Amino acid sequence: MNFQHVIESLNIVLGLISNVMLIYLCVRFSKKNLGSYKYLLIIFASYDLYLTVLHAIVDPKIFNFDRLFTMYSASFPTLPWPTIIYVSCFTVPFALTNVNFLHRYWAVKKPINLTLFARPSFAFLLAMYPFAQGATWTTLALCADNDDSHYVEQRYFETYNLTVSGFKVMHHWKDGQVNVRASLILLGAVIVMCIQFAIAIFLATQTIAQIRKAKTFTSNFRALQTKILQALFAQASVPVFLVYTPFGCVILFPFFGIPDVFHMADLCMTITSCFPAFDAIVVILLIKDYRDGLLSLFCRRQESSWMGATTVWHSHIANTVSMRLD
Repeated sequence: MNFQHVIESLNIVLGLISNVMLIYLCVRFSKKNLGSYKYLLIIFASYDLYLTVLHAIVDPKIFNFDRLFTMYSASFPTLPWPTIIYVSCFTVPFALTNVNFLHRYWAVKKPINLTLFARPSFAFLLAMYPFAQGATWTTLALCADNDDSHYVEQRYFETYNLTVSGFKVMHHWKDGQVNVRASLILLGAVIVMCIQFAIAIFLATQTIAQIRKAKTFTSNFRALQTKILQALFAQASVPVFLVYTPFGCVILFPFFGIPDVFHMADLCMTITSCFPAFDAIVVILLIKDYRDGLLSLFCRRQESSWMGATTVWHSHIANTVSMRLD
């Protein structure tokens, strides 16, 4: 068992614990001023739980060499579809983050629009957005080649003395020429990501501008919205640094012929496994209601333990005194 497997296992455990804790804190300690935002956080945490379990089941790996990007599932080494599901599902959180940005924008711009989140028709429409995101990435992953020639399988066997045949392959250069199909897949992925980033940047900047220029906000309301927006920024940065950046590197390095001196192909999935846990931890640490709620749980437990120990100690003293008097 190498250190990467150990770290991924720890991340899986931490992801389960932290997201279950976040859901509990949302239910138990959310104040009324958070409104329906707590339900968005519960949805986010629930999806992160799903991603944690998915990572544990699929156990994705990347095997790059020459000008090829290849990915496979260590749990299902002969099947390509678990890899497709994994890639598609791990791209959804940024779409969910944009839904959170929309909620925050309406909270400061048009609070009356927040009632739409309670309507089933609007909730269904919102659900279609991350679903479309996942479907788009599924299509892109399906367009990638399988290892029909067994070229990658043979190279992998020569390297690790193991047989894996369920590769998804992007051979950026073939016979010294650009592979048009792989380039179009890469271009499609870049376009999709740029659209997501553009939506996030637009909603975030508009929200900041509204918070700054609004004259009817109370100081408490302005402080609350600023804190929530800061938490949302931090939450949005987690998938950027832990999912899209390492994954983008391992795809682009072979395309541009950049040497993988930092072994990103080996570390990519280990870094990605951190995402669900860090996503929940960031929210817990930055939102005061949940941070204080978590501290109160530990303080209460310590207080109960101290009171129990004190009771036992007093009982012991009383018994000792009684025995001496007898």
